[in-house]
Amino acid sequence: MSDIKCKFEYGYDDSTQCFMHVYLLKAIDKALSRISYNSKTTCNFKVLDAGCGNGYVAGCLLKKGFLVAGFDTSVTGIEQARIAHPEAKFEVMSVYEDIGMYFGNDWDVIISCEVIEHLYDPRRFILNLKNALRPGGLLILTTVYHGYLKNLLLALTGKMDQHFTALWDCGHIKFWSGKTIRVILEEQDFTDLKFHNAGSFPFLWKSIVVSCFKD
Repeated sequence: MSDIKCKFEYGYDDSTQCFMHVYLLKAIDKALSRISYNSKTTCNFKVLDAGCGNGYVAGCLLKKGFLVAGFDTSVTGIEQARIAHPEAKFEVMSVYEDIGMYFGNDWDVIISCEVIEHLYDPRRFILNLKNALRPGGLLILTTVYHGYLKNLLLALTGKMDQHFTALWDCGHIKFWSGKTIRVILEEQDFTDLKFHNAGSFPFLWKSIVVSCFKD
């Protein structure tokens, strides 16, 4: 199957944080607490950022002492990541490509923030992440939150079109719930799934955050 690529890419002028990093970084820290590490052992943990954008999240993890690498389809994003963090490896590649060919298949943690909602073939994406994790490795996945009350409020306020990003080139094409995220992860035998939500107010959250382990 050939890779499905977007005609456009996300452009980055720098490596500074985006609006979503404010709430996602707190969620990532919470999920990372599921593995046993401290300030003296982070240097032994390998973390891969799948869909790293401009490398901001990877940079935050580097500051914590983790061994970090990342990839993204955005050429400008990877350029900015390499400039900001020359000590780490960043590659321009698709989530559909063989991660092991570029980075190996022994990652302790893989993080993917707000990527899966953009993909035509999310099952292939999840399989690729699984193959790149070591046995017992941790996957942290985030995606846009959808729920009855949030969708009702969006409809009542006339913001549903904006939410569904129909006019956004390479925007969201899949709209996930906790139930459907659970299904796609359990299909690949990920275990011990834990969910929490991030950003905004209860039942109006911005993102679903799930962490789970490779069996």
